[in-house]
Amino acid sequence: MRDGRVEQKEARLAQWNLLVLNHDMVQGGQLSLAKMREVNPHIKILAWVPLQGPHGGLAPGVPPEGENDWYARRADGTMLVPHWGGRLMNVYTQQYAWPRHVLDYVQRECLKPGGYDGLMMDCLWQYEPDQQDVNRDGVHDQRDTQAWQEGMLFLLRSLHEQYPDAILTGNGGGPW
Repeated sequence: MRDGRVEQKEARLAQWNLLVLNHDMVQGGQLSLAKMREVNPHIKILAWVPLQGPHGGLAPGVPPEGENDWYARRADGTMLVPHWGGRLMNVYTQQYAWPRHVLDYVQRECLKPGGYDGLMMDCLWQYEPDQQDVNRDGVHDQRDTQAWQEGMLFLLRSLHEQYPDAILTGNGGGPW
């Protein structure tokens, strides 16, 4: 087609048994998960959830840069910026504010009835990135690694508890 649109997107996507889809693109492209399931009743559809560098549907509700933000910083206070742009998030600060935000997004947008079968969490890392001062005490040490892992485990345990039948996978390696 001249306008770059693909006809019957749902039918084409449903040819696969497993899909990982960016929810923002599903909404923007007005794709129907139900139509995909009509074509392929055995299909499993996972929502791609970027745990770092919030944008799109995950951006609303993130506090602006300041004393009470959720952004990742080094011990000297400089922000951590990933190579893909945006900002890295701190999974520990303010009693797991960022993981709680992700959980709220997942409940509202992804794992509601008739939604996705599970999640593919991107940037599901075992260790804090690039000298991050996770506990914000002005020093990068082993306590930051422990705080990072505590925040990530909070997220994973909460997901397992709230969605025991959901497929949960991640990109990040390690024992997660």
